[in-house]
Amino acid sequence: MMKRCLACAVLLTILVSFLSVSLTGCGKRTSAKADAVELEQAFDLKAGAPPSEDPTPAGLASRAVGAIQARDWPKAVSLLGQLRRAGDLTPDQMHAVHNAQGNANVRLVELAGKGNTEAKAAVENAKQAADQR
Repeated sequence: MMKRCLACAVLLTILVSFLSVSLTGCGKRTSAKADAVELEQAFDLKAGAPPSEDPTPAGLASRAVGAIQARDWPKAVSLLGQLRRAGDLTPDQMHAVHNAQGNANVRLVELAGKGNTEAKAAVENAKQAADQR
């Protein structure tokens, strides 16, 4: 049992390190507020507006901003992943999505490490998806 707990701790540490470096690069992690502002600016969203249900990239960005502001990291990671795959993004939009997604991934893993079951499930789903690639 002790070996299993140790193995889980090591795996989580490796996963956090991997996500930190590969998804955010070697730069500094920004605040959630800064990520939301960068997305709002890149997608010309009105600050403080309620999330849009529009299926366009701007609508996805709007919902991602709402999830970031609510600190709903599983939802933010999912929406930012959809947005990244949406295509037709400008370089500034892609940069904003990349930064926000990397930071949201790190926060999600941290939340999972604190025992949040929804975050743990999201991390496990991401791990399985990565294993299938």
